[in-house]
Amino acid sequence: IGIGTVIASRGFSAIKEIKRGIVQYLRSEGYSSVKEIIGLAHS
Repeated sequence: IGIGTVIASRGFSAIKEIKRGIVQYLRSEGYSSVKEIIGLAHS
């Protein structure tokens, strides 16, 4: 819902900003891909 709202209000260019934020977070936590964090909340 949140991502849809951002796209509706700011356009599809918001996707690049979201992606950039995810990449920055992953790097800051020592991960290189989203695949590495899938399922961590359930461990």
